[in-house]
Amino acid sequence: MNKNLHNYIKKFETSINLAGTFRSPAGRILIEALEQLKIKNILQAQKFINKIEKQFEEQAAVLCFMGLLAFVRNQKTTALMFLKKTLIAPDVSYEIICLVGDLLLDQGEPKKAIDTFDKAIGFASFRALAYLRKGKALSFFRDVSGAIDNFKKATLLEPNLTDAHIALGEEYLGANLTNAASESFEIALELEPQNKVAKKGQTNVLTQILPQWHTMMLNDEYRNSTIELAIKEAIFPGCNVLDIGTGTGLLAMMAARAGARKVTACETVRPLAQIAKSIIAQNGLKEKITVLQKNSRNLTIGRELPSRVDLILAEIVDTGLLGENILATMNDACSRLLKKEGKIIPKGATVYAFPIESLEISQERQVNMAAGFNISQFNQLIPKIYLQTRLNHYKWRPLSKPLKVFDFDFTKPIPETQEIKISLFPTDEGIAHAIAFWFELKLNPKITLSTSPLEKNTHWQQAVYSITPPLGLIPQKSYFLVATRNESSIFFKLE
Repeated sequence: MNKNLHNYIKKFETSINLAGTFRSPAGRILIEALEQLKIKNILQAQKFINKIEKQFEEQAAVLCFMGLLAFVRNQKTTALMFLKKTLIAPDVSYEIICLVGDLLLDQGEPKKAIDTFDKAIGFASFRALAYLRKGKALSFFRDVSGAIDNFKKATLLEPNLTDAHIALGEEYLGANLTNAASESFEIALELEPQNKVAKKGQTNVLTQILPQWHTMMLNDEYRNSTIELAIKEAIFPGCNVLDIGTGTGLLAMMAARAGARKVTACETVRPLAQIAKSIIAQNGLKEKITVLQKNSRNLTIGRELPSRVDLILAEIVDTGLLGENILATMNDACSRLLKKEGKIIPKGATVYAFPIESLEISQERQVNMAAGFNISQFNQLIPKIYLQTRLNHYKWRPLSKPLKVFDFDFTKPIPETQEIKISLFPTDEGIAHAIAFWFELKLNPKITLSTSPLEKNTHWQQAVYSITPPLGLIPQKSYFLVATRNESSIFFKLE
């Protein structure tokens, strides 16, 4: 309670001022008691209240202050008794009901707080404060939908209530609804440009939706120049283009510069879609490029797109190729949005892999002894996923030739799952600590883009899938590399 004391004193002053209590004889004494409470002179504050307790004991403001004072003195039972009386006082106001709810919530009584906020809503359903407070109480119970509903009502009833937009943004962010969270924080910052909580909320949104590799990708000149070369070869006069997952709009601008008549760029991430519009305008291409904050699956011919397009661009691949759902996205876009004779970039990809020996990587991603204690059982909790790694930053060596694992043609329907078992013949003796894998992106029949550790570095680096426990390999024996995949991930094991 002490850490929130100043906040409650401020709320109390506001509440009784709005209720007109300050103008009454009891109000004048309450002011003096509040001044003592501000300097944490609790005994003196109690003396002032004792002067009016009998004469004005039925007044809601007096009862509420006595409850607040009891909380400050850690007398919770007494405080709850006074707050209960406050709620049935004949002169109780909307503001004081909300303050009682705040006090109850702060003291770990969320159910009583919700009942109190419901009373305030019944008292004045057209006002926003109780909905905001009830939303925070429901958030305490992890009732996300209930909290969001109440925060929304608060923003509709009082659109300029910054705290309501911030609370809504925080709830959205907690539910991983980053676009909605971003919009709420933007509104809050329009109302109060220097609001620190809203600024922090927007930063948290950007941290969640814009990983560090995004900057590396934009600075990857090898990637940029190779893709632009393929785009130039695909564009023809009058060409209509769809760029899926446009990000900053870079590929869309490449298509416009190459001579496309019209480019539609879609991006699901709200801040990215907004910055793409700004970047495109800055580069003088807003007349040629339309940015839509939508998933390509929600685009419809005759609405967002006048007709099927001649070319689809979709550089939506992560270090393990499938992590950004390129398979499902391309399947949908090609079947619904592309002309029969249309082209796509990339048109396909091949995944390669080989076992590697790297004690450095193994020690980095597995545990054994720490401070003299055996903590190896922790390895059971490490998720079986690949990690992005620039192999050449480590000491490593391949234990076989590269093996072709999966071959994808994005122009055709691809099964959701697949498993393949490949014979593996070690080229050298060693301990297989991991499977390194990479892809070759087929931009068109002649132009490819490889993320192989044996070729030019790219921002994608390589994907490394650790093997637990490591497996010793010798050239005289044959083994199997088993690769399985779903629509978004690839997994490996050695047999």
